[in-house]
Amino acid sequence: MSENLQQARMASVIELAQELVRRPSRGGIDDYGPVLGVLEDWLTARDLPHRRLHDDAGSLVGLLVEIPGGRPGPWWTLDACVDTAPYGDENAWSFPPASGDVAALISAASRSLGSSAPSARPPRSRRTGRRRWTV
Repeated sequence: MSENLQQARMASVIELAQELVRRPSRGGIDDYGPVLGVLEDWLTARDLPHRRLHDDAGSLVGLLVEIPGGRPGPWWTLDACVDTAPYGDENAWSFPPASGDVAALISAASRSLGSSAPSARPPRSRRTGRRRWTV
């Protein structure tokens, strides 16, 4: 993959993360529609077919995306929630929690989690020397 393509993809993901963070989605407090709208726009811009999921009352509660693979075999499923925990005392934050400042979020997580915080780059495998992402 060319470095330009890699940088464009990284920028796209960072922009998506920023837009998601800017939409409050505190569980039981905020409507999930704005967050799902950001996700739907992102999927549409990339020609990824998706379907809206509604609850019994007709409220939008999720999106279903199916991406067919090129080979027969097992299906992989990613089930992710779009809500967050309440912000707590917003005056205690060093930046507004819905600012969309992804770098500040990573920095804050690093300070609070210490060495267990996620890094921007995964560690290298001792055996192969390749970087490996763990989830």
